[in-house]
Amino acid sequence: MKIRIGTRGSKLALWQAGEVQRTLEAKGYSTAIKIISTKGDEIQDRPVQEIGGKGLFTRELDEALLNNEVDVAVHSAKDIPNQLENGLEICAALKREDPRDVLVSASEEVDPENQNVSFVIGTSSVRRAALLRHYAGAWKIAQLRGNIDTRVKKMLNGEYDGIMVAYAGIKRLEIKGVKVFKLNPTTFTPAPGQGIVAVMAKTGNEALLPLRESLNHVQSETELRCERAYLTKMEAGCSVPVFALSTVVGENITMMAGFAKEDGSAIFREELSGSISEPEWLGITIAETIIQKSGGIRG
Repeated sequence: MKIRIGTRGSKLALWQAGEVQRTLEAKGYSTAIKIISTKGDEIQDRPVQEIGGKGLFTRELDEALLNNEVDVAVHSAKDIPNQLENGLEICAALKREDPRDVLVSASEEVDPENQNVSFVIGTSSVRRAALLRHYAGAWKIAQLRGNIDTRVKKMLNGEYDGIMVAYAGIKRLEIKGVKVFKLNPTTFTPAPGQGIVAVMAKTGNEALLPLRESLNHVQSETELRCERAYLTKMEAGCSVPVFALSTVVGENITMMAGFAKEDGSAIFREELSGSISEPEWLGITIAETIIQKSGGIRG
């Protein structure tokens, strides 16, 4: 059986699909990668929330799975919508990379502690923009779409003083020649699922069960289940500045989560621990606490 792996065509997406391919082929599987273009790849001149929000980078791959054009689809977990398409499931999570956000620039001066200069920072994330407005209020936020390498190139060409992205992408693509400042997750808390590569498949496909055993990293899957439960309970899409990061240590899982007002005027954040046997309970419980204390994300 040849495993057909669906993916977007960006360098980062191909790296992620290649990681799945390398792992499977090391286990003796035959594989083939199929590139599928998504609406998010095709429309680069408008903010994500204006052209479809969550699902913008996954919908066409979902359709390919449901139509049996591919056997699995590979995604950045943070791009997967709260509600999956009927008939699909996340069948595996690869080992999580460092989930932190980073500030990428060509100058050491671009540092959140430096509020003396109105640096222009590029990002397409409402979460990153809201956190920057809160913690670096003197800086200017500018819309920036495109793949990681495209964003870095624009920054180096002088269109931005810096850009804010996920460290995982910078590391995986081995971006060189720039300053990379890792941001503290207790302030710049990542998006749910950030740093995790997720593998989607049709629900109940028993033929793929051995693939799960080859690909799945249990700790990362547990963290993802916790963070997605939180996201679902918050009923938050890509237009809401929500954040969540869970960490498994031994038999326990600790989660820090919350959301920011889009203008950066307020941040609601909670931390809670629980058993690794109930990651969804932890995600739901911390969401309920935050909703109660804040009045809700639309309160």
